[in-house]
Amino acid sequence: MGTDEMLDLTDVVWPVSLLRFYEILGSRSPGSTLEVRIRDPQVVASVRTIVGNSEHRITRIDQADGCFRIYIRKTEHLRPMSEGGGRGNE
Repeated sequence: MGTDEMLDLTDVVWPVSLLRFYEILGSRSPGSTLEVRIRDPQVVASVRTIVGNSEHRITRIDQADGCFRIYIRKTEHLRPMSEGGGRGNE
């Protein structure tokens, strides 16, 4: 699977790893794919929550050699919020 960027957080401690992840996630372009590498299963759970509450989607999670690889794609079809306060993606 092709990725546009890889973020290696395998040696970064919590909560710094989540802060770095959140910063990079917010700068993604629509349609881009980010590969994130993490060792801590609790950080993986937090990443799932963050992504689930964003305009991104996890496309795959692999685990090998004590490392999780999470592939995250920013969706392309979302529109900005309307003036009426709706989410704009319905």
